Amino acid sequence: MMRAAGLGRYEWILDWALVPALLDWRPAVMPHVTSQVISAASGRHHESAYLMWVRDRLAALLVEAEGGWFLQLGLGPFEAEGLIFASVGEAEDWIRDCIPAGWADAP
Repeated sequence: MMRAAGLGRYEWILDWALVPALLDWRPAVMPHVTSQVISAASGRHHESAYLMWVRDRLAALLVEAEGGWFLQLGLGPFEAEGLIFASVGEAEDWIRDCIPAGWADAP
């Protein structure tokens, strides 16, 4: 630890061991989640739906429900039951929160 000269009433302390980590700082990159509008087969012939993708991997199927979007099918880390999202954007946020560390980067 090295102390710098006093500056008024304050003295600055710098731990030189932290400098390389500070210089290598990068903002966290959010995994790329996209949605694709589709028409899904149902008892009423068809209904609005979205395929949800994380990079090039199919993650979920959302179908239109009263009051929002129902998670009809979740794959892998996105398996869940009975979820209804107010918007597709809310579903995208939920998918981002469910992605395990390193999962989106694996080949």
